[in-house]
Amino acid sequence: MSTLEERVEALERMVLALNAKQTTAIQELEARMYDQIDALRQQLAEQQRRLSGQERNMQQKFETLTNVIFQQSQTISEQFNAINARFDALDANMQARLRHRKQTSIPVLRHRPLQFEHNLRIPTCH
Repeated sequence: MSTLEERVEALERMVLALNAKQTTAIQELEARMYDQIDALRQQLAEQQRRLSGQERNMQQKFETLTNVIFQQSQTISEQFNAINARFDALDANMQARLRHRKQTSIPVLRHRPLQFEHNLRIPTCH
């Protein structure tokens, strides 16, 4: 049988071996964890880059849409101004015609009711 000292030495060697294995496992785990952290940082940087590009794209689209809406509102405003000018011209034309009629004193024709003769003979067929 082995002595007590030999047993203690064997146990100490086992503890050291287990500690070495645990240290190696911890180091491997730590390395994998740092690799995952690096991968996540790269993904985050890529997402931020894409979002930045999308924000610029959205800003450009918004500015383009704003310009289009502004131009369309200008066109609509110009069309309404043209319509208003036509109505003003028609109104002025109508006012001028009315003034001309009043100045020339064109009599207004009045409608007389029809008068029927009471002794009308309606031909009959024989």
